[in-house]
Amino acid sequence: MTLTGRIRAIVGAALLLTAVVIAAAVGYGFLAAHRAEQSDDRRFREAFGALATTFAQLQTITRGVTTDHAEVERTRLRFTELAARMDTQFDDYRRAVTLATAGAEQHAQLAAIAGLDADWRLARAGASRAFALALREQQADADTLYTHEVEPLLHGLIARLSTQVEDGFAGAETQRHATVESLYVGSTVAALVGALALLGGTLAVGYVVRRQVQVPLEKAAAHSRYLLDAIARGDQHVAAFAERLTTPVNDDELGALLTTCNLLVRRLGEVAGDAANINRALDAAALVSIADSAGVITYVNGLFCQVSGYRVDELQGATHRLIRSDVHPPTFFRELWRTIATGGTFHGEICNRRKDGSHYWVATTIHPILGTDGRPRHFISIRHDITKRKQAELALEHARADAERARAEAEATLAEASRAVRVLCAEPPVLMPVTANAVLRRVLLVEANPVAALTARAYLGRLGCTVEHVTTVAAALARARATRFELLLIALRLLDGDGCAVSLTLRAEPGPNRATLMIALAAREAGDARLRCLAAGMTEVIVLPLTPMALQRALAIESSTPVDAGDVGDERAAEPG
Repeated sequence: MTLTGRIRAIVGAALLLTAVVIAAAVGYGFLAAHRAEQSDDRRFREAFGALATTFAQLQTITRGVTTDHAEVERTRLRFTELAARMDTQFDDYRRAVTLATAGAEQHAQLAAIAGLDADWRLARAGASRAFALALREQQADADTLYTHEVEPLLHGLIARLSTQVEDGFAGAETQRHATVESLYVGSTVAALVGALALLGGTLAVGYVVRRQVQVPLEKAAAHSRYLLDAIARGDQHVAAFAERLTTPVNDDELGALLTTCNLLVRRLGEVAGDAANINRALDAAALVSIADSAGVITYVNGLFCQVSGYRVDELQGATHRLIRSDVHPPTFFRELWRTIATGGTFHGEICNRRKDGSHYWVATTIHPILGTDGRPRHFISIRHDITKRKQAELALEHARADAERARAEAEATLAEASRAVRVLCAEPPVLMPVTANAVLRRVLLVEANPVAALTARAYLGRLGCTVEHVTTVAAALARARATRFELLLIALRLLDGDGCAVSLTLRAEPGPNRATLMIALAAREAGDARLRCLAAGMTEVIVLPLTPMALQRALAIESSTPVDAGDVGDERAAEPG
């Protein structure tokens, strides 16, 4: 039952109880009056009966007065006693008539009683004289007085009393019927008035309850239901609707209560609108999930599903082990759980695994929602995808390593170049024979390292050689196919591939340089590199930097002219350290 229904039931019950009380009071009054009427009627009859009995007794004891003095004395005393009783009974009869009758009937009855009382007093006086004459032995006079005066008076009193009593009974009955009728009419009118009052009171209370209680409560309940539904739907216009809420006009306790409720509903709408905006902002920028105290996922937003590759139904009911990767050690997650289980907030970067098996990085904040007992009830996790940043950091680390390695190689190359330049500057220029009948004139230098290329070109220039320099396999093949060279110096690492490809190609195809001397330039000594170069058709491998002795040794393989030991000794003496 609703509140207004209860109010109506309570008011109706109160009005019904009031009507019952009024009807009971009217009925009780009618019953009391009826009983009073019956009591008055009974007293009237009892008074008349007592008075008639006394008259009969008087008539009996005064009849036949004897001359015996003792008997006359007893009769006189008995008469006196009955006379006193008659006086008392006349008073009782008078009161009974007064109670049983009213109006003109009452006045007539009381006048008749007054006449009876006067006649009774005359009869009593005559009887007293008759008793006095009998005591003086004047029996004849006593009999005459009693026969002619007392006895007629007594017989007249009895007859008149009977007539008056019958008239009194008739008047009392008429009066009683009139009273009962008036009581019936009064009770009926009272019942009708009570029913009309009950109906009017019910209608008035219903109108007041509807206007002052039911309508404001129904409006407040409708507003609250609409607002709660809008909050559940995530409606964007919740705050605007809350602003439009009107306060009730009731200037009473209920009005104050509904005003407070509307203010609370309005505030709730504002908070819900703010929460919806915050949720939309979070959904657009962060991966949000909520888990219970056991770590079971109960909520995930759309961005979480988009990044992880899982559907909502696949994530809800599972734990975060579903997306855990093997990047972090078990101690990392044990420390994470210990932090949030004791009410702390975790901040860190975690690598998770997508549904397709790939990894992604998130900057994670996990905050516990504590219950009244101080224990976590839920865990809210807010994550930001930092995969691109982590990839950039990894690429930067690799670039730094490559730069450090290149710097070390450049420093080593520069050191070697410096040493070679010092040796080169101490040695006089000579023409280096390629074979017994040929002198080294035109050289093709295939080198991508600018420092090594600079050192080789300087040394070869001091030897009087014409040097052409290229940095790629394609450029080397193009120049070698177009021009005849006495020597090809080919580095193993070129911009577009391996230097062995140049010698393999030139040795395999007819051209001006198919039989030309080809020497490999390597950054460091390595057995497998030497074997590869020899297998590719190269004659020798020179470890950079290019020095006169290294070049003479390489050329001595093809030259029939022996290398002068003094020259070699002089070169070694010129080499530093």
